[in-house]
Amino acid sequence: MGDITKVLEQCPICQCRQFYLSKDFNQFVGCLIMLIGIILVPFTYCLSLPVFALIDWLLHSKVQTIINCYKCGSEFRGFPKGNLKPFMHHIGLKYDKCR
Repeated sequence: MGDITKVLEQCPICQCRQFYLSKDFNQFVGCLIMLIGIILVPFTYCLSLPVFALIDWLLHSKVQTIINCYKCGSEFRGFPKGNLKPFMHHIGLKYDKCR
């Protein structure tokens, strides 16, 4: 697993050759932040929306990107993105049967 090109050619766990990019952020925390913003809207006359949008933008720009394997879900941190793309549902559906 020392050579970066070999890791990105295929997953060392399941030998899958397809990967996608995602942010290394806890989805539960992200949903909780959104829920708080939504709950505050009636009390702040929608002034909380730009504040929470700014918080979301700051978190998105600061959190590092990780590489995920479609088949087994392994996460690879600290590798260059290369020409990988974010999650594509039609590819993910193909590997749902494997999980």
